[in-house]
Amino acid sequence: MQISRDDAAWYVDHLRMEISAAAAVVEQGQESGSSGSAAEDHIDFAGALVKLGRLQLDLGMRHEASAAVDDAIRLLRSMRDGSRQGLDARLAAAQEASAMVLARLGRRTEALEAAEEAVSILRRPAQDDPKSHECSLADALSTHARQLGRLGHGREAVLVAAEAVEVHRRHAVAGLNSHSARLAYSLDVLGFLETDADRALAASQEAVTLYQRLPEVTGKPLFVADLARALRNHAFNLLDLGRRNEAASAATQAVTIYRDLAAIEAAAFDSYLADALEALAQCLWPGGRLREAEAAIDEALGMCRRLAQSDPETFAVDLAYALATRGTVLAVMGRHDDSLADTQEAMTAFQMLNERFVGVFDSEIATTMLNQASALVGLGRVPAALEVNTRLVELRRRMAAADPGRFRVSLAAALMNLGKDLLSLGRVAEALDPTQEAVELLGGLMEREPDRFAKEYGLASTNLGVVLAQLGRAEQGMAVMEKTVATYRRLAQDEPLAFEPDLARALMNLAVHLAKTGRHAVTAATEAVEIFRRVVTANPGAFTDELAMAERNLAFATLGAIAMPGITPPHGERGSEGLIEKRGKLAAAGDSAGVEAILQELRQGRPANPAELLRMLSGVKSALADENLTGETAWAAAGARAMSDVVAAELLEEMGRRAAAIASLEAAREAFTTIKDDPQLARCQFDLGRLYRSEDRLADAEAAFRNAGDILSRLAGFDEPAADCEYVLGDIYFALGRHAEAERRYHSARALFGRLGRDMTGVNLGLAQVYMATGRPQEALELLREKE
Repeated sequence: MQISRDDAAWYVDHLRMEISAAAAVVEQGQESGSSGSAAEDHIDFAGALVKLGRLQLDLGMRHEASAAVDDAIRLLRSMRDGSRQGLDARLAAAQEASAMVLARLGRRTEALEAAEEAVSILRRPAQDDPKSHECSLADALSTHARQLGRLGHGREAVLVAAEAVEVHRRHAVAGLNSHSARLAYSLDVLGFLETDADRALAASQEAVTLYQRLPEVTGKPLFVADLARALRNHAFNLLDLGRRNEAASAATQAVTIYRDLAAIEAAAFDSYLADALEALAQCLWPGGRLREAEAAIDEALGMCRRLAQSDPETFAVDLAYALATRGTVLAVMGRHDDSLADTQEAMTAFQMLNERFVGVFDSEIATTMLNQASALVGLGRVPAALEVNTRLVELRRRMAAADPGRFRVSLAAALMNLGKDLLSLGRVAEALDPTQEAVELLGGLMEREPDRFAKEYGLASTNLGVVLAQLGRAEQGMAVMEKTVATYRRLAQDEPLAFEPDLARALMNLAVHLAKTGRHAVTAATEAVEIFRRVVTANPGAFTDELAMAERNLAFATLGAIAMPGITPPHGERGSEGLIEKRGKLAAAGDSAGVEAILQELRQGRPANPAELLRMLSGVKSALADENLTGETAWAAAGARAMSDVVAAELLEEMGRRAAAIASLEAAREAFTTIKDDPQLARCQFDLGRLYRSEDRLADAEAAFRNAGDILSRLAGFDEPAADCEYVLGDIYFALGRHAEAERRYHSARALFGRLGRDMTGVNLGLAQVYMATGRPQEALELLREKE
């Protein structure tokens, strides 16, 4: 059944009428009470207060509900003597309602105590008279299970929830009937709490189906809000099994229902809408739908901030979750400064909550630490990230030891990131153990559920391949990388938005290590660039740094290969000045060999961090600055100094110091111009153009790419980077409004791409933009219709 806006409006109006009717009964009972009516009337009055409180809670009137239920409990306690028929059942119902109200007010410990008392009261009556009291006990058990879950008692919560489902099933054996709503609620609770993904999904799917069919029994949409809640919980269960598209669909349905309800009664449903939007964002970003995820979490966070400002105690948890989710989404989008700010605010919030509810938010704190470390890495603060991830692994080990089924994947993620940090800091040998452990943990899960854990296993395997290659186990590392590429290629065929970025990263790593072993890396590097260009187009603002890295790696694979000892450029080209032979004469300059040593360190696994390597490069440059060198030796020393600047620029860029990287490359460009080292000069111009462009210095970028292209056109064997120069120049000229020049460059790029057999989708899109901008829509349409 699809819920319409009319259904939502009817549901809210129905609640309002029910509250008015219940309030009238309470008012009548208050008048009767003042005239000293019978005890049975007092019991009925307490029941009316409980009903009113439940209805008020459904309409967001939390504090009014609390007052009504508290009055009922006080009245019933004052009368309770164990002999009055029906009193225990009424008190249990009041305590169950109190637990629900207290939970919505953020008072979790008190909520659990109230739920426990409700169950305790009903145990004996349910044994003595199952027909009258067993279903009420099951309702109380469902509420008790939710409160146990909220306080971190996961295993006990699942057992209690399962008992509630079992009881309600016995009373709903005749198929869809009036009891089905109670069964649906108990299934929803079980699906929310169950840690076994398949069992959780089965429970939540059944709950959703029952809520969708209940109007067949009632004739009215009485369970609109319940269906939205069940859809939200079902979305998470689908997500846990890797069914991202279905999860996003279920979460979207929940958002739609809550949005319609909130449009009618914001006070009641804004918090539920915010929660559903946060769930939607969590379902969207793993599938690569980053812009949609950002819009959803931005809306959710804005609502949570407003709610927390008016009622901090009630909405502190909602705000913390929204901040943590936004931090995750922004990190994936490359907005690391904003991600770190949100993540740190979330961490503070969860830590404060953990002080109130000891240990309850350990899992949330661990997840937030993971995001915090990722943001720090994105900002180049790898030592700080390493410190966070080291503590995170310790925390996740304790959690996984206590509940392996629930936290094994989380431990693997923490180990994987710890290995990446150690690798980034050049501590390659130390990176091996955590990386291998992550692969082993995920490998065991992959054997049972390959589709569910393929993404995480691929990430861990990629890291292991890099570590093995940098430890000198090149063939073993390459085999792991090639297997990872094949895995992501298969996954990307079915879900390109979710897996193409992973495929591009795997190809980028493969290209780097192919180049280091003297193999042809251009094909893998080119595919990585083309994929990143597609995903950047699909998610503007995201992946731009990774695209820049991929473009740099492509430049190294084509231009930079000649600068690495033992690797010859394509087609045997040796450069206009016999570069390879002259590079061999660097040894004559004494310490100039240090440049090649550092290059070797960079290729085989860095034993020092970037700052230490920069210091080493500075020392090498000083050793090379010998005014007494002459002839070929002076030429070689000058080239080595310039090469030091190129390597320094690479390190500076990795550290996020782009301005310094540009200055270093500009110095190298001047040196290569002086010694007429054309291939290296083209490489410098290409890298400078890329950095200028990333800094929005389009005029400088245009000049650099144009100069690089001019050089490449004179050299044999460099068609790949020449094609990229033409393509990028087309983009730059279009951005500068120079449409005629953009069109010429795009046509040149098309010709080169055609000869090389490369995908021309991006070039065609650029040229089509030119046609549209110059009033030629028919030509644009014809171009876009071309077959690849």
